[in-house]
Amino acid sequence: MLGMMLSAFFFGILLLFDRITASATIVNITFGEEAIAVNQEETFKVPVNIKADGNIGYYEVQIKYDVNRMQYVSGADAEDNGIITLRGEGWGGEISYGNIEFKAISGGSAGMKVMEASIYNNDEENSLYEPEFLPELNIEINGDDNDYLPFFEQVKIDDRIQTTLDTYGIKTDAPIVGSISKGSERLYVVDMTDYTPNLQIWNYTLVTDLFMGQNMTYISDSARNVRVIPVMNAKGAYSIYAIDTQTNEVYPIQIATEGGIDGKKYYIMSLEACSSLPEEMTIPERESDTIFYGIDVNGIGDYYRYTADGKLETWANSLKNEKKQELISVLKVILIILGASAVIALITLLIVKRRGVANKLKEQFVYVKDGVVDRKQYLFVISQLTSREIKRKYARSYLGIIW
Repeated sequence: MLGMMLSAFFFGILLLFDRITASATIVNITFGEEAIAVNQEETFKVPVNIKADGNIGYYEVQIKYDVNRMQYVSGADAEDNGIITLRGEGWGGEISYGNIEFKAISGGSAGMKVMEASIYNNDEENSLYEPEFLPELNIEINGDDNDYLPFFEQVKIDDRIQTTLDTYGIKTDAPIVGSISKGSERLYVVDMTDYTPNLQIWNYTLVTDLFMGQNMTYISDSARNVRVIPVMNAKGAYSIYAIDTQTNEVYPIQIATEGGIDGKKYYIMSLEACSSLPEEMTIPERESDTIFYGIDVNGIGDYYRYTADGKLETWANSLKNEKKQELISVLKVILIILGASAVIALITLLIVKRRGVANKLKEQFVYVKDGVVDRKQYLFVISQLTSREIKRKYARSYLGIIW
């Protein structure tokens, strides 16, 4: 009994391993070569090989080719608008197509690419093989190129158009990486990495930063202080918005053409879109909504604000003007104080001088007065002495009187 149970257990393990092995069976699709070179007007064949490590059942492989430079002749099971299809029932582990024929009709970089492959195992469950990769074939055609895009560049654009159509419902070759809503309108964000939209704006610089958690290329100014996204509406019309990459908040960009500095055009946006702000800009100024970030046509960014009469001026100049006015006011106060002080000093000096003159006059008056008194006293003494001498015995002598 135990032996039967063990046998059943191991048999189940073998079946499970067989299923895992079958589901893990791989298939390879190859063109035989990675690249070939032909001449214009030449007819050439491209081999396609399908090989699996198990039995191949039903298969269907779709291969895209360059319709601008190649013309399909024969060898596939079907062809429709640049897509050849290989389909059928397998009979072993390998299927080969060796007679797929084309004609080179124009020179340039052509090619072929496997777009889809559905290959099933020829077992009871018809399990689906998973190709390791979908191969490509480069075909260089020597001849006159008619200015078509290289085949694989065109394939990339076609894939992008289809992906955008499937994801966002609009048909465009622009690389759409997300969308934003402005009012009732849906706008689609365009990545600038490998694409240049038709934008008539400043001489911009490209920078890489995050958008919705993924890297994309933004428009910026020469200082790389802002991130600007190009967006398009469902009709393909473009516009631009500044964005805060931390919050994904978007801000409109206005064009200042009237009242600008030196008559130039400026692209004005909110300070919230700036990566950094000047340290000397106060918080009330930042929150006042009167100061903006502007970019001129050369891509030079600076901080601006409108004056009372509607003219645009740089915030740095207006700050200097304000400081200059403050300095002038302080100087006026200082001059007034100095002037008042000078007047007071002059008046004080005049008072002091006046008092000095008065004192001197008084001193002179006292001196004269004292002199007059002294002379009177002297004359009195002389008169008394003379009177006394006259009365003396020898007063009759003129000499005595004079003495």
